[in-house]
Amino acid sequence: MKKCVTCNDQVGLMPCSLPLLLACSITLGGCVSIAKTPDEMKANNFARREMCTQHSSQDVAHYVQEKLEQCRERSWSSGPLKNSDTWVETSVLDDGTQRVSLVQKANWNKFYMQLIEVRETNDCPAYVVVYGMNDVTSWFEASEEVINWIEKWNAEC
Repeated sequence: MKKCVTCNDQVGLMPCSLPLLLACSITLGGCVSIAKTPDEMKANNFARREMCTQHSSQDVAHYVQEKLEQCRERSWSSGPLKNSDTWVETSVLDDGTQRVSLVQKANWNKFYMQLIEVRETNDCPAYVVVYGMNDVTSWFEASEEVINWIEKWNAEC
C-alpha cells in the first residue's frame, strides 16, 4: 500500500494501481493554481527563464509572438486539447514592458500557459523573462525553447 497526500493534507492508504495513482495525481495536480491572468502567472513564478539580448525589445516581442503563433498554436491545435481555443495575446504595460502570452480557453475557463515579458533596461536592450504554466519538466523545456528561439533568432519550431 502506498500513501497518497491530497490537497487538504489528508493521508489515506491506497493500493498501488494505475487508476488509483492517476486519481491521486489528479488530486495533487488540483493543488496548483492555474493562472487566469498574466499577473497571476508572473506571481506563480513557474518554469522561469531569463536572458538579455542585444536585439531591440520591440523586435524580440514581435519575434516571440510570431514564433508562438507558428509553433505553439499549431501544436496545441492538433494535440490532445484540439477542441479548445488557443491563441497568442499581446499587451504593453505602463512601464513599457511588452507581454506576449499563450492563452487557452477550455469550455468556459480561460487560462495562461506561457508568459514572456520583454523590457528595456539600462544595461540591456531587451531583458526577457519567460514563465511557464507550472513547474513540470515540459514547461521548463518550453521556457528554454523560447530562450533558444531568441538566441538563434531564425530558429525552426
